[in-house]
Amino acid sequence: MLKSLSNDLASLVAATAPRLLHIGGSGVSGRTGLLWSQTLAVTLAREATDGEEVPVLFSGGKQASGQVQAFDARTGLTLLKVSAPETHPWAPAPLPAVGSLSVAVAYPSPGGIEARLDLVRFVGGSAEWGRGGSLDNHLQTDGNAYHGFSGAAVVDPEGRLIGMVGENRSGNAGYIVPIADLAGHIELLLSKGTRQRPYLGINTRPSGTDQGLALTEVEAGSPAEKAGWKAGDLLLSLASKTVTHPMQLAREIAKLETGVSVEARVLRGGEIHALAIVPGGR
Repeated sequence: MLKSLSNDLASLVAATAPRLLHIGGSGVSGRTGLLWSQTLAVTLAREATDGEEVPVLFSGGKQASGQVQAFDARTGLTLLKVSAPETHPWAPAPLPAVGSLSVAVAYPSPGGIEARLDLVRFVGGSAEWGRGGSLDNHLQTDGNAYHGFSGAAVVDPEGRLIGMVGENRSGNAGYIVPIADLAGHIELLLSKGTRQRPYLGINTRPSGTDQGLALTEVEAGSPAEKAGWKAGDLLLSLASKTVTHPMQLAREIAKLETGVSVEARVLRGGEIHALAIVPGGR
């Protein structure tokens, strides 16, 4: 039985390998990429620039160059234009049950394919990933943080794609971006292009009460200054969300869309003012 299981797992990895590529270069060094189609690959990166050329290596040993097509600064999701050998589309897997087995298959170095047998330890509701992206379903495995496994394929025992190894705010190596969420984010990037990280241009500190955050600095020329915010104001809410801690404010800012106006309430001179602000991007 163990020999049969071992052979089945090895076959599963071998069947998955041709759909992966190794990615090197500035900002995405030591990463695994998934071939989404013969001309499109997806990976995770800390930084990427539209049009940037990135060296890639296909599992058959072919060296090539990929070009950054779009980058989401909030999640790290990166799309690369590639010219891959013939590949087959991924068969999507349903959400796995807690306790079921999964296999993470990575191409972390030119040395070759690596694999990791995991147990699905959590399946839950929506969650955040990266710096402000959202997941409809929250998946975690008991996988370890092996170098280069970020972006790896996670498949079920039938070889269907459960999702991609991602990272949450804590860098959890067993954090999985489910295929449905992954497909949705890819379509969004394909239709809208690179998404910058939203910013307002302020520094804050706790007010010392349970009401709002004190603005200690408003950057010159920033979205906040253009919106009429001033140092000394007390920021009460942003986009209808009450804010009482700088980390909470950072999470709310990360959810905003650049170029889309939202309303904030500030307390100034004993009066509450509603001031619309248009987040910038960088």
